[in-house]
Amino acid sequence: MKRTIHLYAASILLSVLAVFCLSTVARSQLDIEDREKAGLFAMVQNGKWGFVDRTGKTVIAPGYDAAHPFTEGLARVQLEGKWGYIDKKGTMVIKPQFAAADRFSDSLAEVSIGGKFTYIDRTGKVIIDARFDDSAVFSEGLAGVKIRGKWGFIDKTGKTVIEAQYNDVQRFSEGLAGVLVGKKFGYIDRTGRMVIEPKYDFALPFTEGLAPVVIDKKFGFIDKTGSIVIKPQFRNANRFSEGLARVQIGRKWGFIDKTGAAVITPRFGKVNRFTEGLAGAQTGKKWGYIDRSGSYVIDARYDFCDPFFEGLARVQAGNKWGYIDRTGKYIFEPTE
Repeated sequence: MKRTIHLYAASILLSVLAVFCLSTVARSQLDIEDREKAGLFAMVQNGKWGFVDRTGKTVIAPGYDAAHPFTEGLARVQLEGKWGYIDKKGTMVIKPQFAAADRFSDSLAEVSIGGKFTYIDRTGKVIIDARFDDSAVFSEGLAGVKIRGKWGFIDKTGKTVIEAQYNDVQRFSEGLAGVLVGKKFGYIDRTGRMVIEPKYDFALPFTEGLAPVVIDKKFGFIDKTGSIVIKPQFRNANRFSEGLARVQIGRKWGFIDKTGAAVITPRFGKVNRFTEGLAGAQTGKKWGYIDRSGSYVIDARYDFCDPFFEGLARVQAGNKWGYIDRTGKYIFEPTE
């Protein structure tokens, strides 16, 4: 199951990508754009997972070994080493049976069966034969799949739309997908046509019309024509969210706008993306939340924090996790 940048690609950038791979995004339960406004939030008590609502009230009692946020009305849960799916009432609609499983996207979810990867529908029915060595979630109607060492794309019927020919692929976003040809990344459209030629050492998906790319170990941003909009100059960078992108200069992180102007001067150890007007930022070893001026509105007192979503954010205190509102008040006290 495609989780992170493949080692083949990561080795290209050495220390540059090492920093990226340790970015805070990897620690979040799910990218914000992939979550749905379900009004339910995964929590853990005494080592078991359940869900609370926005008030902190338990809606689905803790009883799972692991749980992930809801997407398309269903949430992944694990019991005794197997993954299944529950609905918002806590009813097990797809019994735990998969060694690995991912979220629902475009009405399908990728799962592992017998060491191969495939896709199921919302009833748990296998829609596409389990024949892939690796796979990714569907996005914009297509999913990346790996066959005999190469990646291509299939549609929701399992038909090959773009032949397996790439060393790595990213999901489609805003009509384009990053692909690795040899040792360089470019972008293709949904027909497989190379829209932006492979010439980047690394590349991330498009958001808000721009994509971070690496040239000579420096991050910059391009538009959908491949034109450089913000020249490569950053040690690290990530995608735009709410008009701002995270960038690293030296060892410090800040934010730029779409012209490349520094909106928040790099001065934080790490940062999360902006969501709902706030971003997690680390000073010393503690995390808090800043506004678009770069000022802390929730003091740095947490060991880690996730982006805000539906008015709440998951925060870590020691080995415990809880949820706070935009004032920093605990809605659900930290538990483990």
